[in-house]
Amino acid sequence: MNLFFQPSTCRTEFEKHLKKIEYDAHRAATFSAENHHKFFLGHMIVFRMHLNKSEEYIRKCDTIIKTCGTPCETTPRMVRWRRLALAEINRVRDDIQHSRQSYKDLLLHVHRKLNHFRRRATSRSKEAIASLEACTRHRL
Repeated sequence: MNLFFQPSTCRTEFEKHLKKIEYDAHRAATFSAENHHKFFLGHMIVFRMHLNKSEEYIRKCDTIIKTCGTPCETTPRMVRWRRLALAEINRVRDDIQHSRQSYKDLLLHVHRKLNHFRRRATSRSKEAIASLEACTRHRL
């Protein structure tokens, strides 16, 4: 069936259906990309907060070591700051593992959704072709 020999109303209706299918698929893909972007931004903010806190504790330790020297390394304050810095770094490690699993779940969900959109676009395009054929039969 050649599209260019069809009546203009049928052709415009067919093109309108195709544009709608394309728009819906593009909107769904954009929404998915925005969700992934927000996911990464959220985790990056959390990682940065923990790393900044750890860096702050390490900087405090460095300033005390520069002023006091090696004897101050065993003071309770230094031990606490080192322990807190290590705890923040370990928290980042744990968060990375958690975010990795969460992202795998997000990818799985998006992949299923993509397959759903693909099937829906295929069925809608077949419906558009069927309506074009019906329109041309009706017009001729």
